[in-house]
Amino acid sequence: MTLKCENCDYSFSFCTYENVNKLHSINLAFVFGMRIIGKGHSAAKTLCSAININVPSKRAFGFLEKKLEFAVSNVAYNTMKEAALEIRSNKTDDQFSQCGECMAVIQFNKGFQGLIDILKHFGVTVGVLILKSFSELDEIRKSDSKRHSLTVAKAPRKKRLAKKKKMIKNELKEGVSYKTGEF
Repeated sequence: MTLKCENCDYSFSFCTYENVNKLHSINLAFVFGMRIIGKGHSAAKTLCSAININVPSKRAFGFLEKKLEFAVSNVAYNTMKEAALEIRSNKTDDQFSQCGECMAVIQFNKGFQGLIDILKHFGVTVGVLILKSFSELDEIRKSDSKRHSLTVAKAPRKKRLAKKKKMIKNELKEGVSYKTGEF
């Protein structure tokens, strides 16, 4: 907020919101809000011009995004660590392996998006960023599986397998064997 004197050119500016680690919390909240709806700096510029407020620079926006990414990754790491410790504290290893098997089956059948049902079941609200990242991970998974099933990927595997079979045949013809216990 800026106070200006009507009689002279004196003005005094001050913030009406708190600073968190030398950062204005309003800017951090603004960047966080833009990321929650899945938008970046260009959308922030459009929004700020529509409501007639100053736009944070692209550099400042990126810096605040990195701060948020660091905080989010710390929270995610600690949450997963706590979940692993909770699973590990089960009385039997059978319970632990059953959990892992269920997760593997869900991811294999439905992909990462299958985990959303589990998160909702446990009362975890799923935001736009989680949905977007899960769908991106599923697309990567699908493209990898398609790439591995292409003839371009299969041909080198077939060549390696043929070479290996040929080497085994040659070893059998010559009577040379490299199997354990046959020296």
